[in-house]
Amino acid sequence: MKKWVVEKNDAKMLREYPLFSNTEGWFIRITDVANGCWRAEASDRFGRVVGKDGENDDTERLLGEIEALITELNRDR
Repeated sequence: MKKWVVEKNDAKMLREYPLFSNTEGWFIRITDVANGCWRAEASDRFGRVVGKDGENDDTERLLGEIEALITELNRDR
């Protein structure tokens, strides 16, 4: 059975994911989940989500890994 997905606009996405990705239509958030542990999550306007965990304040590396996951996901569709 098909499920209809409603595309969210940028304003709605930015409330949950306050950073723009380098890939159009994707948004990112980074949260501190524990002492020295970070979680980066990205979502597109259609609800697809990818995530990656990291540690020791290396958020730049974590952002790079999330961008790579987004690129891989877009290539697979």
